[in-house]
Amino acid sequence: MNATAEIPTPVSSPTARAEELVRSMSPEVKEAAFILMLKELIEINNGGRCLIPISTETEQLGYYVPPLAADERFEAYGPKLSPEREAEIAERFTRLHESIPIEQAIEELRQQELALRAQQSQLQAV
Repeated sequence: MNATAEIPTPVSSPTARAEELVRSMSPEVKEAAFILMLKELIEINNGGRCLIPISTETEQLGYYVPPLAADERFEAYGPKLSPEREAEIAERFTRLHESIPIEQAIEELRQQELALRAQQSQLQAV
């Protein structure tokens, strides 16, 4: 009986083979391959009109979304407002000069709360 048995080597995964291939490339070839694959990835993901998330076990990356693409994505997936709400928001933008600092608004609300508590105490005392 032969005591030496051949130990099977694990079949490498497609990811491991791709990683091995990339590591063996020269920097110039890596750059050309990256550009080609990025163009393919953009086309696969709706032509670059949306965010392209790239996740690995240890990293979270993403393709930069140009402003026009972000606008298209918002139109497609953003909240839908009623025409009345859109008009109200547009009208508020015409009155930005009337706005006050948040600290002032909080202080005014605090003063109103104190006044209401004082009124409530007076009513309870009667």
